[in-house]
Amino acid sequence: MSKRTINKVVRYYNRGRAPEVEARLIGTKRNSIIMRFSGESCITCGYKDYFSDFMQELQRESGNPVRLKKVEEKNLGAATAIFSVIPVVG
Repeated sequence: MSKRTINKVVRYYNRGRAPEVEARLIGTKRNSIIMRFSGESCITCGYKDYFSDFMQELQRESGNPVRLKKVEEKNLGAATAIFSVIPVVG
C-alpha cells in the first residue's frame, strides 16, 4: 500500500476524530503499517475501537484486507499499532 493512500486515510480519519484521538504514520515495513495514536480517548475503556475504525478505513481505501497485528501502549494517552496488509493476488 502506498504512503499516499495511507496519508489520505490518516487525513480522513483525523478529520472526524481529532482531538479525541489522532493517528500519525510512523512508517512502513514490507506489508506492515506502523501508526501512532494519541489523544485523551486512548485512555478510555473503548479505545481499541479507534484502531478497528482505522483498519476498516485502510481496507476501504486500498481494497486490500488489513489486520491489526499488535497494539502497544506507550504512555498515558498514546499507543503504537501495527497493521498488516494482505496483498490481493489475481
